Amino acid sequence: MENVSLYKRHKIINNDPVSGKFNKIRLTSMFFMTLTFFILPWINYEGKQAFLFDLSCTRFYFFGSIFWPQDFILLAILCIIGVLTLFIITVYAGRVWCGFLCPQSIWIKIAVFINRKIYGKKNKKNTHADSKLNILKKTILKHILWISFSMITAFTFVGYFVPINFLYNNAISINIWYWSFFWIFFFSSLTYINI
Repeated sequence: MENVSLYKRHKIINNDPVSGKFNKIRLTSMFFMTLTFFILPWINYEGKQAFLFDLSCTRFYFFGSIFWPQDFILLAILCIIGVLTLFIITVYAGRVWCGFLCPQSIWIKIAVFINRKIYGKKNKKNTHADSKLNILKKTILKHILWISFSMITAFTFVGYFVPINFLYNNAISINIWYWSFFWIFFFSSLTYINI
């Protein structure tokens, strides 16, 4: 009697680039969401960071307005309205959030973009055309770019809670506060693992 395996060997899956009207809309929305995320902490208004959750002083700066803890009921109301809006949008247009605006989708799309730039249109990592040394170089480059992107993402995210100019100046002089360093390392690790 012949011994038949119940498991199939994994095949390589090559995903092709998507094109079309909705993909252009998605890429445009992702571009503006990513740009907003990375630029917003760098905007100054009246000499202060325009958008900052200053946890050490328990206040929130929003374009010249300062919100104190007793004002956070307004923020809670805005968050509740935002969540309800998100639920309504997903009920009536289910893929709008996940496909067009979700940070998870955006970061994965950026990781796939990095992959395509390194390996080409089709993921040729496992083909015999490349030498093993060339594949190793491409893989190392890919991971260096992923780690760099993860660190920039984490640095920007921490910049929403610690004044980003202070964070930047301390990072340049390698005099970063250990809690800031911990959170940058923590979030960059999570982003890299996610990618």
